[in-house]
Amino acid sequence: MQYTFRVLIDAEEEVDVFRDIVVNANDSFSSFHEAIIHAFDFEGGQMASFYLSDDEWNKGDEVGLMDMSGEGSSFRLMDKTTIKKLITEANQKMVYVYDFLNMWCFFVELIKIDELDEAKQYPYVALSFGTPPSEDSKNIIDDFLLPDESSYDLGDEYDDSEFESFENIDDLDI
Repeated sequence: MQYTFRVLIDAEEEVDVFRDIVVNANDSFSSFHEAIIHAFDFEGGQMASFYLSDDEWNKGDEVGLMDMSGEGSSFRLMDKTTIKKLITEANQKMVYVYDFLNMWCFFVELIKIDELDEAKQYPYVALSFGTPPSEDSKNIIDDFLLPDESSYDLGDEYDDSEFESFENIDDLDI
C-alpha cells in the first residue's frame, strides 16, 4: 500500500504551506522524516519526533530518532518502526516536531491510501503548495537567549577602579 500524507508546516506567516508526500506503507518513519526535511528545504541534522495525535492535534505516543524517554515508556524508534505499524486508517493525524530548540511543528494527516505503484520510487512529493520559510528564520538562540550588545553596558553603575590592580586571586587578603 502507498499512503499520501498532507504535511502542513506551522509557520509565522499567515499563508498555508504544505506538501503531499507519498510513502510506501512498509517504509520506516525515518524515511518519512527525511522526506519531510527535503520537501521543506531544511538541512536536516536536528532531533525530531513524530507524535500520534487525536483530531485536536494533542500529542500521544512518540516515534523519535533517538530513545531519550527512559525505561518503561511506549517510545518507538523511527528507523525500527514501519509506517503501516502505527498508521492504519485514513485521516489519522500526527504532529511532527523538528529541531527541539526552535520547535518547527508540522501537522501530518493521512489523506489517501492506494495500491502501491511498483514503478514509483518512494517517498516522493506529489503536491507542493506555498514557499516554506527558511530553516534559520526561526532561531530562538538569536531571538531570545542572546541579548543585543547594548544590554551588556552597565554604565556608571559600577566603579571598576577597585579591580584595576587585581591580577591574581592570591593578591586578595581572605
